Amino acid sequence: KLLLIVGALFLIVAALHFTRLVLGWSLIFGDFMVPDWVSWLGLLVTIYLSYSAFHFALRMKGARR
Repeated sequence: KLLLIVGALFLIVAALHFTRLVLGWSLIFGDFMVPDWVSWLGLLVTIYLSYSAFHFALRMKGARR
């Protein structure tokens, strides 16, 4: 069950990265403007982590049978 929660959280973060890229939102920390490539990288990483969490959750569910 924990892996499903983690997978869902990573999926939400991936959706936020995607939304930032599509809508062109700016992300600024102090005087530093975060470039778009950071969101592209974040999108790829969080999609992979979300997929992995769901994949392992389903494998563990199948192994319990």
